[in-house]
Formats: sequence, structure tokens, C-alpha cells
Amino acid sequence: MKIAFYFNDYKELNETGTFTAFSQTKQQFLNLSNDKIDFCCIVESDIENTKLIEEVETYSLKNEHNKLLQEGSKIISSFRFRLGSYINRILKFVYIESSIKNPTPDSDYNKYLELKTIAFENIVRQKRIDLVVYNHYFYFPSLNIPYVLIAWDFAHRNIIGHLEFLDQFEWRENIFSEALLKAYKVITCNEAGKHELINYGHVPEERIEIVPFSHPVVPQIPFDGKFPDVIANRFIFLPAAFWAHKNHITLIKAFKLLMNEVESNDLQLVLAGPDKGNRKYIEEQVRELKLTEKVIILGFVERNLIWELYRQAEMLVLPTLLGPNNLPPLEALSVGCPAVISGIEGHRQQFGETVLYFDPFDEKELASKILSLLGNDDLKYKLIKRANQLLSKHKPEHYLQRMLPIFEEFRLHRSTYKS
Repeated sequence: MKIAFYFNDYKELNETGTFTAFSQTKQQFLNLSNDKIDFCCIVESDIENTKLIEEVETYSLKNEHNKLLQEGSKIISSFRFRLGSYINRILKFVYIESSIKNPTPDSDYNKYLELKTIAFENIVRQKRIDLVVYNHYFYFPSLNIPYVLIAWDFAHRNIIGHLEFLDQFEWRENIFSEALLKAYKVITCNEAGKHELINYGHVPEERIEIVPFSHPVVPQIPFDGKFPDVIANRFIFLPAAFWAHKNHITLIKAFKLLMNEVESNDLQLVLAGPDKGNRKYIEEQVRELKLTEKVIILGFVERNLIWELYRQAEMLVLPTLLGPNNLPPLEALSVGCPAVISGIEGHRQQFGETVLYFDPFDEKELASKILSLLGNDDLKYKLIKRANQLLSKHKPEHYLQRMLPIFEEFRLHRSTYKS
């Protein structure tokens, strides 16, 4: 039996946590192969532009799509479509015009997707792939083949009425309802995720599998880049895209309260991540609270610098409103950086007693938790010791290995028919 992992890899530079998870998953393929199951990858980009290890058989959806374009007439306007609907809809999940938001059957956008589906199904058929694992929760080249879906969140359902998701509600509902309905199995990371799938996605419990996230592969090579000169003191770190639900504002307010409590007043707050529409508001609040010299906004930074920031930070603070899982605490804990994170149910299930929790809308409680950890080496040691015990049970190689029973079960079903 042959199983393909599909990587929607438009942004290898870690624009979101999803793509970080992709890169981690890619490194574990060699540990999966056995005498009954062959594993391969289908990637969005050109083969030569991927970062997959050479030993893994890899197919390019872009190459197959281009081949179909050459065989037929050009059906898309390259400028209007590629820059407008393609990048914004697929990558950023933002619609820039009504015709793209609700494409007509004969629109450039629909024609493009139809051809892309044909290209994907051609690869599956020609390479005799029996099952596809979709790592991305928002885009599926085809739902007409057997597949397993890795579910991330139900953001639009968890915070109903939140402006960030109002214009995406119907779109997300349509995507999720069909994709979840047809999936052979749906994978989530904890009981909170399972609860969401049952209650929001109406997925039967027997089709849901819990596979906890592993901690990431920590780079072993020393940091050889340039550390930002603007970071001159002790600092608290938050690596998160500037989505509203990441809740930077509570951290900013808590940091203002801290300025009245920290004796040496040498503490900085460092924010790293691409703008997703809310950076301007956060910058305005920083100015209003007179924190411009204390809050450092780096924007998007490379992964090697992210790791170095974790290593040098006093702590990670993650005030996000959404789960059921998040990667930054796993990354921080894996290099000995203690974490203070929002006390949502998914976090409590994911991290147990390895971190400190707070109400994501209570800046006073957050300031208190940060203060309790600053300079408290005994508490830091205790948290990291607990974290190391947790991380030892969720090593990177464990993540895909825990999927093997799912694949073995499907193999039994697959043996009953001829493709």
C-alpha cells in the first residue's frame, strides 16, 4: 500500500504554525517505512524548491498542473488570478473581491481549481497512491480519493462574532463540512480537539483519532546570525502572527502593569511574527501606553533567530484565545525556556503542570504570573524539569509513528478491492 502526505508548502518560511508543523513532519519520513506500507509526498511547489529529504519519493502538483496547461488552452489570467485570488484566498485566507469570494462556475478561479484537482488526481492514479494525508486544514486538492485529515481548530465557532472570522464563517463551514464528512479518519491532538470535532464538525467519535503533537526538532548548530541590536536587556518573548485572536493586547496591558513592579526597569517585551491585520492596532496601543522604548516589534523573522530568542528569553508568554493546541510552548520548553500561557482547556490538556496559566482577558493575573517567574530560578527549574518529562513522551519521531495503526487499519480495508 502507498500513502502520500500532501504538503501545501507555499510558505516554507514559517508564516504560521501550520507550516512549522509541516517542516517537522517532513523530517520524520524515513522512520515510517515498513514492508507493508510505502510512504511518499506530494508537494505544491517545484520538486527542486522543496526542502524534503532526497530519500523520500516526492511528486510536484505544480509540475503536473503546468503539464496540463501546456496540453490545453491557458484558462487563467496570470496577474489577476495568481496575485489576487490565489495568494490571498489560499495562503492568507483573505478574499479581495466579491467575484473571488463567491466565484461563478465559469470564473478563472474555479477553472484553476478544477484543473488543479485533475492534476492531483492524475498523480494519485498514476503513482498508485492508496491514501492521502492532508496536513492542511483549509485546502484539499481533491476530496474524491481516500484521505486522512489532520484537524487544527474551529476558530470561527470558538469565538462567534469575532470580527476576524465573520467574513470567513460561511467559507470555513463549507470547507469543513465536506472535508470532515468524507475523511476516513480525522486526527486531532487532544480531547479538547476531539470535543470540537464532535460538537462543531459532527464527526462520529469512532472516526476521530488523538495523536498528540511532538516537540519540534531543535537545531543543534549554534546561532550564527545577527541578533537584533534593539534587544539590549532581559526580555519576555511572544512569537505569534498579528492576528487579533493571538491577543497581543492583553500582554501589552500586563506589561504596562509590570513596569511599576520591576525594580530595575530593564525588562523588554519582544514580539515577532508577520502582520495579519492587527499589527497597526497593537502599535497604536504601545504608543498610547508609552511603551515604545520597551516593546520591540520585530515582525517576521527567520526560524534560526526564533530559536535563539527562545534560548535568551526570560520566558515565553502566549495569551492566545484559541487552541486546542499551539506550537510555541512546545518550542520554548524544548530549549529550556519557561512558559506562561492562556488557560484554555486545550492548553491545560496539552501541557499539564509544565507551565503557568492565566485568564487570557485578565492582564492583572498575567502580570502577577510573569512577576512570580521573573528571577525565580527555583520555579523555572521545577517547570522545565516537568516539561522535560512531558517532552520525553512526545519525541518528534513519535508523532508519525502514532499514525501507523490508522494506516494499518486502512490497509485492511484497502485489501478488499482493486484500484
